[in-house]
Amino acid sequence: MALHLITGPANAGKTGLLNEHLFGALERGQSPTLVVPSVADERRARAELAQKAPVGVTITSTRRWIQRLWLGNGDGRRIVGNVAREALVRQAIDDEKPVELSGIAHTPGFVRLIASAVSAIEGDLEPETAPTAAMAEAVRICGRCRDLEVANGLVDFAEVVRSLTQAPPALDGPVLLNRFIAVDDGLVELCLSLSTSSDVVIALSWQEGAVASQALGGAVERLAQRAKSHVKPPVVARETEIDQVLQHLYINTPTAVRREDSVRFGVGTGVDAEAHLVADAVATALADGFRAERIAVAYPRLEEPLRPLCNALDVLGIAYDIDVTRALTVTPFGQAIGAVADLALGRADRATAMSALLGPFSDLSADEAIRLDAVWRGKRVEEPAMFRRDVLALSRTGQRLRKAVDLIRESAEGPLDAAAANKWQTALDLLLTSRLVGAHRAGIEPLESRVTLAEDAAASKALARTISEMAAVVGSPFTSLDVREGMPDIDVGGTKGEPEGRVQVTEFARIHSRRFDVLILAGLTSDEHSLGDPDSLGAQLRSLVGAPAPADEEAALRLTFHTMLSRARERIVLLRRGADESGTPVAASFMWDEVVATYASETDEIGEWPAAAPELVRLSQADIAGTAPAFTIGRQELRRRATEDVEGRRRSTASTLRDPEVLAQLAAKETFSASEIETYLSCPYRWFYAKLVNPQELDEQVDSRAYGTLAHGALADFYGTWGSRRVAAADYDAALEVMSSVFADRVRKLPELTLAEQVHVEQVERWVRTVISDDIEILPDFQPARFEESFGPKVGTPVTIGGVVFKGRIDRIDESAHGCFVTDYKTSSSVKGHGGFEKEGLVQPVVYALAAEALTGKPATGSMYRSIKSRTMRGFFLDSVDRGGRLISSGDACTVDEVARIIDGAEGRIARAVEGIRAGRIPREPHSSAACRYCDLASVCEKGGK
Repeated sequence: MALHLITGPANAGKTGLLNEHLFGALERGQSPTLVVPSVADERRARAELAQKAPVGVTITSTRRWIQRLWLGNGDGRRIVGNVAREALVRQAIDDEKPVELSGIAHTPGFVRLIASAVSAIEGDLEPETAPTAAMAEAVRICGRCRDLEVANGLVDFAEVVRSLTQAPPALDGPVLLNRFIAVDDGLVELCLSLSTSSDVVIALSWQEGAVASQALGGAVERLAQRAKSHVKPPVVARETEIDQVLQHLYINTPTAVRREDSVRFGVGTGVDAEAHLVADAVATALADGFRAERIAVAYPRLEEPLRPLCNALDVLGIAYDIDVTRALTVTPFGQAIGAVADLALGRADRATAMSALLGPFSDLSADEAIRLDAVWRGKRVEEPAMFRRDVLALSRTGQRLRKAVDLIRESAEGPLDAAAANKWQTALDLLLTSRLVGAHRAGIEPLESRVTLAEDAAASKALARTISEMAAVVGSPFTSLDVREGMPDIDVGGTKGEPEGRVQVTEFARIHSRRFDVLILAGLTSDEHSLGDPDSLGAQLRSLVGAPAPADEEAALRLTFHTMLSRARERIVLLRRGADESGTPVAASFMWDEVVATYASETDEIGEWPAAAPELVRLSQADIAGTAPAFTIGRQELRRRATEDVEGRRRSTASTLRDPEVLAQLAAKETFSASEIETYLSCPYRWFYAKLVNPQELDEQVDSRAYGTLAHGALADFYGTWGSRRVAAADYDAALEVMSSVFADRVRKLPELTLAEQVHVEQVERWVRTVISDDIEILPDFQPARFEESFGPKVGTPVTIGGVVFKGRIDRIDESAHGCFVTDYKTSSSVKGHGGFEKEGLVQPVVYALAAEALTGKPATGSMYRSIKSRTMRGFFLDSVDRGGRLISSGDACTVDEVARIIDGAEGRIARAVEGIRAGRIPREPHSSAACRYCDLASVCEKGGK
């Protein structure tokens, strides 16, 4: 029994040498096991050996092989899965009750961090050796989680490998490991241990002195020391451009690569432009005669670029398959079961409840769902228990949905045992049945129905498997809530092969040993390949629990990238973003830079594109604007024409109202409010939508505007009860009692509050109580005099500024013997001083100051915005005023001449706005980005995203 090692670069014939061992074992009557890294490699190896060795060979992925060894030779403990471990982490956090980490302890990221550290624990933990109190808490949580695993008969996968290494089982035949580009220390030690009683053959992509295979150097050295044979197949020199690039990257040859148009490069501005470059590369390959199934597109991660990529491929009518594992919760079935579970477990809001009722997995009629939603809206139902009660009371339709909700509710009444797991399984089956029946009734094509149902069934199976694993744990430590919490961590999907006529869209990690004629690699930017921080919390924590030092990540990425490039037979296309959507440059991945460098010569300028390199195709956001064709022959000219058409249509968008009746009304408009002027100045189109269209919400909601109204009203009520006198320090407690009383009266007039709304209301009460404490110090020469004071023609106090009549209501006017002082309360945390009036288009402080003069008969000595949230006051005031304390910014003090200039500036802005309103001019011209941020039309206006 011995260890046999085979090493060499990619495509060097290692698999053929390994197969000689495999076929030799079959001839000797043995039962060999072929171990490959993943399920994708398992599928390919099975297809390759089907004709050569139809029976007698077990082909398995690494994890399945080790699980099988443990099942037959372990101590009976179950291997803990990711979802179960994270549930135990949450339980450990609850048990330890961390103080230093209380703010992040229950976040998904921290839970995953602890779970990762627990899987690497070796030996006893010593929290007292931690450098900080927070780190000591993290170590204690890790220890508690490991104790829970032991108490519940669970074992970590890494510990399984260590146990099998210490007591290697007897095998039925030789073990052969192939297609590995990375092996961790645990797998190396296991192979060395197994080789003492069985033949073990390992093939690795490594060559002495090769830069790209440095990541495997340590593993090869340890294996070679114990190997009975170490075979290194001779490297066969190849002359194609791709082979030259691979050879250059592998051993860093000094000769530049010769260009043959087999390697191509492209840079896009933003994710959308990069996706169009991908679609262009696919369309070009198809036009050049390559079959769709022999073309693969791969990104480091598909989450962000998937939607724009699909859009770009769809525009060109390219058929594709998405080959990637996805979180259960992003699949249609996962979203449905998540909503149903939230409904059953008393966690659903109205939107979640409606998604469960109206989704494709519900058998509730649309009319019944709409009726129920109308009831909830009318009664302002927000409590999750009420949604569940009403669904369980359904009787006419939706019986499968109701039963599923009821089963999950029942499963939550106790631990997650076998009985509870059966209830979950029945609930899953009910939802799938509703989906199948609904597809049939909707007349969906049978083929499409089978495809979608297969995907739904795979998602259901993945969830059922996780539930079964959790329910089988000794002592039943889990609950149905743990199932719901763990759904985002359940992976669904995987390699389905390469269906004829469909391009493969996948991630780098899933290319594995698969070969393609054309390989398009995108996302080659530094942010997609960020290297780990050795000083990060995760790295420190893993060090404290005894985990081995991580491998050189850059070396591992280099080997993975090189191996990926070797999977292409005819063409490689490398793409990246050169900048994001805003034009901010994005750095290239070191892998991109190293491929580009293979074309460089000594005469090329550093930082410039090599003269001998393939042409670098660039695509900007402007190139893909509007309805321009993505990629065709003559695409630049077609794109230019299409863009011109689009721009022409945009320019023709009405920027002036044309209806004679509306224009007549606007021309005759005499009275304005300060807020109306400011809205127009911020963006004329925003004014048109907010003031003229003035859409109303269907639901009565307690939103930020309502909270502001509550604060304003409570302060007015307080001083209406307290009287027009300052609150002195000695009066503070009595004043708070008055405020509590008037605030409670205001709250009782609100609609029934949800829990979240109650929290906001309590926050508003804290704000208005702070106003009282601040009033003790500020403006010591003034007395509170008027609150919620209206002005305008209808109330007999017209205010004219620059020939324009104004109306409005002032929150507060304080008076002294020498003048008046205006305060406008704001619930936003940021308020502007007079230096920002022109830039932000503000006129209200000036309008209110002049209105206060008309109301009181006294000169205005100041007009300020007062944030009751951040406790700041900004605006303008005469430098002769004693501001008292630091609440009022000294930077807003002005001379009489400066106040006159502030008024003149406001009059000019008012005149411009009134002229535009009366003429019906409504161009989409936001004065600043803030105008778009607060505009209801931002999501659909072409200016709104800028």
